[in-house]
Amino acid sequence: MASPTFADRFRKGLERTRDILNADVEELVRGRRPLKPEDLDVMEEALIASDFGMAATHDAMEVLRDRSSQVWTGGVPAMRELLQAEIRKSLDRPLTVRPFSTKPWVVFVVGVNGVGKTTTIGKLARVWKAEGRTALICAADTFRAAAAEQLEVWARRTESPFHRGAEGADPSAVLTDALRAAKSRGYDAVLVDTAGRLHTKGN
Repeated sequence: MASPTFADRFRKGLERTRDILNADVEELVRGRRPLKPEDLDVMEEALIASDFGMAATHDAMEVLRDRSSQVWTGGVPAMRELLQAEIRKSLDRPLTVRPFSTKPWVVFVVGVNGVGKTTTIGKLARVWKAEGRTALICAADTFRAAAAEQLEVWARRTESPFHRGAEGADPSAVLTDALRAAKSRGYDAVLVDTAGRLHTKGN
């Protein structure tokens, strides 16, 4: 018998997800259905597939396992609310480092391709400028075509100083030059754009 293909496994995963989502609501509300290991597996796969992150996914699954009876008593909405509450709790934790405690304050913006790193840099530069701070925008993504040009547009929009290197240059060398410039000119911060990477990229 031939081993299942990726498409077969993917289809089976979707079926399992559908089975959970289509579970009889009345049964869930009455707490008749326990939180099974295979249900937890589906939830874990869904969180990872949505780029929730491995560490955050692990923490979320621990919460679901510890409070499984509460989750299934309230059904799927209770599961969603529980996870949202845990995420809020994580975001509300006090910062361990005070922003701008050093000068320049260096911020690396990292993430997978297309999540909005460049746009976020533009927003941060605008907010800090409104607070009277000067942020140097550094184009350390020398991998993606036109990445520096796109970032330079945001620098012009926010009237922020901008630093870039040659296309294909060593990102660490570009950053080193930007930090030297920021220190010599007394800038408050350096916002660093980095190349988007997926977990499948070894480099």
